[in-house]
Amino acid sequence: MECWICGKTADSSEHKIKKATLLKVYGNDFKHSKMAHIKNGKLSHLQGPNSKKIKYENTLCKICNGHGTQKYDRSYDTFFDFVQKEPFKIAERRMVDFYDVYGSDFISGQLNLFKYFVKLLGCDLVTTGFEVPPDLIDLLGKRQFRTKLIVTFAINIDKLLLKNPNDAGMGIGPLIGWYPDKEHAHGTPEGYIWDIFFSFLHIYYWYNRPVDRPLGAPWIANNRYIYLGSFSSLSPEQRE
Repeated sequence: MECWICGKTADSSEHKIKKATLLKVYGNDFKHSKMAHIKNGKLSHLQGPNSKKIKYENTLCKICNGHGTQKYDRSYDTFFDFVQKEPFKIAERRMVDFYDVYGSDFISGQLNLFKYFVKLLGCDLVTTGFEVPPDLIDLLGKRQFRTKLIVTFAINIDKLLLKNPNDAGMGIGPLIGWYPDKEHAHGTPEGYIWDIFFSFLHIYYWYNRPVDRPLGAPWIANNRYIYLGSFSSLSPEQRE
């Protein structure tokens, strides 16, 4: 397999959930934690943060997955730390000011955060058997770009009922391909919808698809503020 970013031999795998994130939440020894892995309704336990169950196949080369995208990873780590420390503040305001996250360097901070999200999507696409759209590969090397990808952020209000929302788990959702009609429902989809989540905060990807639910304002690394949508999977009776 070739690295989807540069085309060299893919000899490195990306975590589906960042290793640094897992270590901060669960520590290094999963045997004595409450950590559980759920996929397709099947529950299992992980031995540690390097388990193959939470890593993609080799879809990147070591250079691209290391030095080439390191600043994207650091930007996500900073964002994750902010979300973990301020769950109720974020929920109350329904907004995140990137200045609060990255300080005066918020323009570069949010740009690299967006590119981290692109990196993760690219790995998921390749692992699923799809090609990464050219505009996603191209934007990784630019400060200004055009792309068909939109990202939105939304709060799962059910998870805020927990005493500590950070205990609500983290993960990725299914990658949904979109075809114009049933007759052409094969080959490469024309669009995708995907999501990842940490606890109460869900991050949605809309590639060549409109945002069709109240799941936040569109963002493409072009705004100091991100405005959050919200949703609930419980009925009003269940929430009471």
